[in-house]
Amino acid sequence: AYLEIDQAGLLNSFISKQNASDGGGNIAVAAQQGESNAILLDQSATAGSVNTAMLAQQGSGNQMQLGQNGSDNRAELVQLGDNNAMTATQNGTANQLRWVQNGSGLSDLQIVQSGNQTMSITQSNGGS
Repeated sequence: AYLEIDQAGLLNSFISKQNASDGGGNIAVAAQQGESNAILLDQSATAGSVNTAMLAQQGSGNQMQLGQNGSDNRAELVQLGDNNAMTATQNGTANQLRWVQNGSGLSDLQIVQSGNQTMSITQSNGGS
């Protein structure tokens, strides 16, 4: 399953659930710019399938929730400016998470990973 979303302005939001079976995989790429923002993404895959998410929000209300179940979960979550908040859950083996926030309200850092994992977290508050 492949999903690509690009939203600019006003009351942005999207909710998606992706499921992959043997040999398949889930890929989600999303960008939101300005206004209320919201992303809720759930990805599930069977063994041998890969979950990949690249999610970015720039400016305004922000909020992001990502859930990944399966093996080889990979996620890059980026928020730049305003109210911010991110939650990431990765269950399975070979998890990779890159979490970047830069400015404004930042977040509660709700991160849950089970299995092998690699994590890179950057959080700052220089404003936007």
